[in-house]
Amino acid sequence: MDPRITATLDRLHQEADRDLPRIAMGFARSLGRKLQPSHMRDAWISIDQAQGQWLMELAERLGARNIVEFGASFGISAIWLGAAARATGGRVTTTELEPNKVVAARRHIAEAGLDDIVTLLEGDAAQTLADHAGPVDLLFFDGWSDLYDPLLDLLEAKLADGAVLVVDNANMPGSARFVASLRSRAGWTLGEGPSRRVAVATFGSGGRK
Repeated sequence: MDPRITATLDRLHQEADRDLPRIAMGFARSLGRKLQPSHMRDAWISIDQAQGQWLMELAERLGARNIVEFGASFGISAIWLGAAARATGGRVTTTELEPNKVVAARRHIAEAGLDDIVTLLEGDAAQTLADHAGPVDLLFFDGWSDLYDPLLDLLEAKLADGAVLVVDNANMPGSARFVASLRSRAGWTLGEGPSRRVAVATFGSGGRK
């Protein structure tokens, strides 16, 4: 991997490893209210290095050239995906709602030397991804799980045959319900992820047994 990417990821993962107080503060902000993305505006809630390595290798094995991520946060997963896209000759489109995270993620992506490969869209993903052109080879859902179903409705017609959907935090209630719903959704086949935290599903003939 490019030394700039490695150095940036090492630094960002070290910062993300100190996330517990920020997550606790986010839950404190939400007391008495439904938890919202803005409550977690300072929390990284990121994939770890092992997940990042696995995600990069998956994208490379797929030869993914059109990668879409929902939930950039501070940019760690976008950098892992960007490293894969550089190897495949592809591009990454990622999304983030919180303005402070957008600013930081763009800075981190540029620091890794991937701002020519990774495009970060700011705002509601249902709007920013509405005009995204297919075929999409890899989807990574790592955002607000309430939006997973409508986002998949939005993007499903743009998926390549054999496209793969990866869902982080699949062991959490909201994401688990979404993953379970894929079993009854036409065209989808659930596969094995690297851990209980990560779910993988394949779309179209690439997923038929």
